[in-house]
Amino acid sequence: MRKTYKSTVLYYAGWNSFTHIGGAYNLAKAMPDVFFHVTTAEKWPFPKLENLQYHKLYRPNCAVRFEEKIFLHTYTYERELGDIKKYRRHLFEYLQLLNKINPNMVISDITMEIALWSKFFGYPTCTFYETVDTHNLRHKIVWDNADSILVRYPKQFVEEIETNIHPKMFFCGGVSKFDLDENLPSKAEAITKIGADSNKKTVTFLASSQSQIIPSSRKYFNFVCAGLNKVSEENNCFVLYPKKDSIVQKLQKKYSKIHFVIGIFNQVQYYLSAADVVVSGSGMGATMETCFFRVPMLQIPVPWVFKEQMIKASALERIGAARVISPVKMSAESIAGEISTLLNDTQVRKETREAQAKMIDRKGYQRLARHIQKMLNSSLCKDKISITSD
Repeated sequence: MRKTYKSTVLYYAGWNSFTHIGGAYNLAKAMPDVFFHVTTAEKWPFPKLENLQYHKLYRPNCAVRFEEKIFLHTYTYERELGDIKKYRRHLFEYLQLLNKINPNMVISDITMEIALWSKFFGYPTCTFYETVDTHNLRHKIVWDNADSILVRYPKQFVEEIETNIHPKMFFCGGVSKFDLDENLPSKAEAITKIGADSNKKTVTFLASSQSQIIPSSRKYFNFVCAGLNKVSEENNCFVLYPKKDSIVQKLQKKYSKIHFVIGIFNQVQYYLSAADVVVSGSGMGATMETCFFRVPMLQIPVPWVFKEQMIKASALERIGAARVISPVKMSAESIAGEISTLLNDTQVRKETREAQAKMIDRKGYQRLARHIQKMLNSSLCKDKISITSD
């Protein structure tokens, strides 16, 4: 039987991160009466939803950004030099899809330029907040023209790192892809599922996605694993690595006591639930997911986006939600020492969990869904026609 949807949303989820695709999926789950078209250059990792259709975009190897003097600059994401022709194809495919779907609203998650193009063509547009350099031209143009700026972090955290608080910002209060999951495993269930020794404590390293295999990324992962190796005799140590590459292959040979788990995006909840300590970079996904499970956290910002991650990690440390080691100063000994403190110092563990509870209350996506629905019900979006779907 055909269901009629009163409104439709086009959700652009970029590439190089499943966090953004997870945002689209969760929002669609929270809003069953709205039809979502989700477009991304990544493969679709989730089960199907009746109110969601996935559209694969051509994968570019660069992004194009407006800079201060209003010129276009390419930011490479892959090993080869960024090819503007590939980004042009990616952008034109998106614009063709935008015209074909004719949505009531566009949500850009991320980049800023996609939000700007969508608004330029007359569509009500929301964009997600991006950290760092928010006083530059690209933020000013997009924030001034977007209809809403969606912020995944709680306001307290953003105020720690940001002086540019825009009146259009909507604070979700902290979101995680697990906000709507009603079947999360208990700690005992998770330990059994991942095959951990129940007589030992568990340390989980959420390895960040890196687009370029360069000396700094090799050094980063080697130091973190060397630190884990020092505590692997008395603890279960797991490394969740996004994809098989030359870095993880060498690490597997070098550190036989560490369990390397590759490409298990839809099982990360078991490793977080089982964990007594999580080690990660300072990306939004790893941060909010760890806070969701209230697991004491050691953050080591990744060197390939060092400035942004160091700012966020320092703010988390001031709030008390994480302990931090700079990748500039990291050593196997310092990493092992911080892990041991987080495993064994009951006061530190208690204070960290209390701070994490303030970062995320596990109701962020419900709050975001209400905000989006309110916008869809407004005159801004109401003049678009209804759509039907089988």
